[in-house]
Amino acid sequence: SGGRPLERNARGARCESPWKMSQQSQVCNGKPCSSGACRYVRKRCGGSGGLFNYISLPYCGTGFAPWLGLLLLIAWAGALCTWLAMAASSFLAPNLTTLTSELSMTEGVAGTTLLALGNGAPGVASMVAASVASTRATEMAIGTALGSSMFVICVVMGMIALQSPISLPTDEVQRDVAFFLAAVLLLMTVLFDSKISLIESVSFVALYLLYLFVVIQGYFVHRARGRGVAPDATITGKLLEVSSGAGGQIKTGVSHTMTLSGLATQLNPLPPEAVNFGSAWSRALAGVRAPGLLLMRATCPVPGEVREGEGWGKESALVQALLAPSVFVWAVLLHGLPSVGRANTYLAFAAALVVGAMLAGILHISSRPSAPPNNWRYASAAGFVVAVAWVYCIAVELVHVLQAVGRVVGVSDSFMGLTVLASANSIADLSANLAVAHAGLVGMAASACIGGPLLHLLFGVGLSTLLGNLLVASPFPMELNLEIYTSGAFLAAALLAILAFVRLSKDLPGRAFGTMLILVYFVFICILGGLEIFGGANLLTGNLRRAATQMARVRAA
Repeated sequence: SGGRPLERNARGARCESPWKMSQQSQVCNGKPCSSGACRYVRKRCGGSGGLFNYISLPYCGTGFAPWLGLLLLIAWAGALCTWLAMAASSFLAPNLTTLTSELSMTEGVAGTTLLALGNGAPGVASMVAASVASTRATEMAIGTALGSSMFVICVVMGMIALQSPISLPTDEVQRDVAFFLAAVLLLMTVLFDSKISLIESVSFVALYLLYLFVVIQGYFVHRARGRGVAPDATITGKLLEVSSGAGGQIKTGVSHTMTLSGLATQLNPLPPEAVNFGSAWSRALAGVRAPGLLLMRATCPVPGEVREGEGWGKESALVQALLAPSVFVWAVLLHGLPSVGRANTYLAFAAALVVGAMLAGILHISSRPSAPPNNWRYASAAGFVVAVAWVYCIAVELVHVLQAVGRVVGVSDSFMGLTVLASANSIADLSANLAVAHAGLVGMAASACIGGPLLHLLFGVGLSTLLGNLLVASPFPMELNLEIYTSGAFLAAALLAILAFVRLSKDLPGRAFGTMLILVYFVFICILGGLEIFGGANLLTGNLRRAATQMARVRAA
């Protein structure tokens, strides 16, 4: 058997469309029915992930009216999208801007490292979880990674270019595009024999580490020459612009005492202007945002908003120090890896609370009710990590909801992975990058549109298949199917279009550049839709190498 710890997961069971599969149930008499669909969901779709088994809602929770369950899922997805955008714009972007200022980083380096790490880490974690689940799940995860890369590079970068011209050094764009093209070519080459060996897995990680080395080396070379390092005043000015509308903290004057009413004021998620003077729509939106905003304010510090005697609240800072480690633990354990049992989960959260209590104690001793600690701005690193954790947790939950919606509607896994799931996985990139671009850091946002997907593709594929080789099967079986081939071809075309535009155009990438990228993505979706409609659900997942071999045998006969 090879002795792999998770070799039983080499081919995981699939959860098909419950409505279609229900006609095989004895209670349905050969026709689709909700009771048969509910039985199928409970038997085959129990491990779909997420806080709840969402797919059971339309068939088991509202079996009398499945459409009602579908509407509830769509409404919940809308609320998650609102919270995701809020986490990115009100917590991730301000902390990232402060961190960039403190480290004196250029926009390009910050975009390809810090912001790319924040955007790409959720996708990497998803692929790692998929690799220990089944090879079929990994195939879908790689297809989703390619689809997400298409969405971020074409749609997100296109929207940034439509918003404001992108000013980046040509050599940095050429460097990033060249590495991305090498990554796509490496993936297509490695998957041609329908398996990934241990050495091939390591090559993906090595290529990404080489990319980081080149980026960081270029940063120090430019810094030594005095080129490209943004002054602190510029970054700080943009920070004020982000923080003024962020909503991460309530702007309060200094206080010389700590009270429960002060804590309630600092964590209040309902803005008085929206409640007292806002329209019906603004009040409804504030009500949708309130639960998520309350949780984020209670766990995620935004030190950059503490300025000129405003923004500091010791009560809320102590609560954030206490609860922040628990959010990080929740993000790490979200996928429920096989080695983490219930008892260990409780132990991890207990340890997180102990660490949080220690941090709160240190903060209490080193600060005053009227003033934060001297180095409070450096807490933006912790705020950045917690904000990334929130973005990740909400994005993963949104993916589970959309997966359930796809099952109910009856869309194939391949099409869902390349379109809906790819877009859902990229909502965090869309929210964070647009928020950073709106703050005036357009170069950072544009760099992250390549750095994030490159991290997702290279490090995600490399680390997930490396674990697959060690835990599941070696070499790790994969399929070079039409899904991956089509995505890789369009991704390479989009990258070549970016390279040609930057080399040939004398103007900064602006509206024409953004329109071109969005049109490329539109053609990509139209072709996938045509393959799904006219080719059937099995066309996108068919093994190209096996199909070519069979055709050659038929011609030879």
